[in-house]
Order: sequence, then C-alpha cells, then structure tokens
Amino acid sequence: MKKRIYCLCIFLAALSVKAQIDIPFNLVTLTNHTSYYQTPQDTLLPTYQNGAFIYINQKNGQPAFQKKFKEAYPFYGKSALIFDTENQSYNVIDRSGNLLLNSGFIYRINNRSTSGKGFFGFFISKEDNSSEFFFNMFEGTFTTQRNSPYGGYPVLFKFPFVKNQDGKYALKSNHFEVDNATPLDENYFMIVKDGKIGIIDKAGTILVPIEYEESPVEYTEKRAKVVNIIPLRKENTWYYYTTQGKLITTSPMFCHTLLYGQTKLGVYQKGTKFGLLYIDGSTLEKEFDWISEDGLLARVGNDFYFIFEKRIIPYYVKN
Repeated sequence: MKKRIYCLCIFLAALSVKAQIDIPFNLVTLTNHTSYYQTPQDTLLPTYQNGAFIYINQKNGQPAFQKKFKEAYPFYGKSALIFDTENQSYNVIDRSGNLLLNSGFIYRINNRSTSGKGFFGFFISKEDNSSEFFFNMFEGTFTTQRNSPYGGYPVLFKFPFVKNQDGKYALKSNHFEVDNATPLDENYFMIVKDGKIGIIDKAGTILVPIEYEESPVEYTEKRAKVVNIIPLRKENTWYYYTTQGKLITTSPMFCHTLLYGQTKLGVYQKGTKFGLLYIDGSTLEKEFDWISEDGLLARVGNDFYFIFEKRIIPYYVKN
C-alpha cells in the first residue's frame, strides 16, 4: 500500500512539474528507471545535447554510440528505455544502441505497473489489438511474469513494555518506567521520560542519553519495519543516530527524507530550496528547486541532473 501511495505521489509531483515547465521526457519514467543500486555505478548515462538525448560513456566523456533519441532513460542491467522517433513508439536498446523490440508494434509504457524493480510494463498494440507484457530490463527479455509487490504479511517487532494504570510504560524485565516508547527494531527502542527523548535496548540500557527535545519518529507499539536513522533535536542542532545508538553526524539541517545505505544522509529543505546532507556532516554546495525521494535526481528551473555521491551530472540542460 505504501509503495502505491509513494508511486501516486511521484505521479502527481510529475504532473505538477510538467504543468510548470516544458520537458521532453516523462519524469515518472525517469524516476522509475533511476536506481540507487544500478545507475550511479553505470558507465553509460543519457544526457540532452543539441535537441536530442544521447548516451555518454562516463569514462571518456564521449558518445557511446552514434544514435540520438527523443527520450532516453538510464540503463538497468542490459537494457535502457528510449523513444524511437522513426516508429513513433517506445522501445528498448542494448548497450550498443541496438533496438531490442520488434518495430512492427507500438509500445506504450505503463507507469502504473506494480512490477518489481528492473521489470517494466508495456502495452503492446498492433492494429486493433492491445495487451500488456513485462520487460525484464536486467536480462533484456520479455516475460508475462513479474515480481510480486507483496512480501507476505509483516511481522511486528516485540514490544517489551506494559502500560500501567498511570499511563506509563514499564519494561517487563526490570520495570524501567518511561512516559512513552516505540520499537526501532527487535532490540532497540526510542523512549520519552520526563519530556525528554533517548534510545535504550530491550534490557533497559541507555544507549542515547535521555536529553533530546524532538524527533519525527512516530510513536507506535506496532512496527514491522526497521527505523534505520533516528533524528533527535536538542536546541538548534539535529543529531542523527543509528538504531543501535551510534551517532552518525550532527547538523543544523533537518532531513525530512532519510537515505539509508548511502553516503548521503538525507534531503533537507531550506526556504524554497532543497539540499543534501551527507553522513560526514557536509552538504552539497549546490541547492535545488526539487530533489527526488531517493536523492538521485534534482531540478533547477527547467534543468535536471543526476546526483551520484557529490557528482552532479546533467541529464536535461536545455542548450
């Protein structure tokens, strides 16, 4: 459900951006095809030059092949989605620029597909017939199967507190009493005591001092997903901790979107601009009008960029 809501938000955001500026590509498609696990390491990236998209070899800065496209998106595995102007249809290319799909059909992308990452939904039309298939971008093959978006029922973390008659929460093991508590994973908990916030383990050991004033982490007894980064505010400084209570960094910037598993810590907003905070406490020098939820795409005016670590690579910068 959350994935569907997120996709809807991306779709609505894309419509909003499209309404404000004129861009020759689909922002939803670009977002879907830019992967943290794949795109930053790829040596071939699309960029807009002289009225068309081409693929640039990032090792030497030269075109990977002599073909231009009306639309072009990042590679995922063996394949990349493009718009074939000659056939007025979407198609897929290999890493040499060769078209992989039969040009006798019209291919329309399905951005509402719930297929897993690396699979892409196409509506395939010929004459009056239309059907949907899925293309495995990583393998470069069509399939009628797709990854299921469901991973079974979530397993809730155990909540080792009991609520007493006074409305306080006490650990079952040693009766350590707090005002409120919420699991961060199976073994660690964020707690409130006397109006201050800290982190403890299930034995009641204090891992982060109970001295912080604010956290955006929701208090719930029922949690099934690990909270990997915990922002805690004290006065005008935000302290970013791991679930186990290890301090990652401090900053005056509050990240409303956190990016676990990257050197980027999160996306923050400063006035009308957006920026990136890194785990070493530094920020990206340039700020943007918009940054994607995964921190990989950014916009300034009509120009769009990839952001890989601290590299800013043009995707669409109108000449």
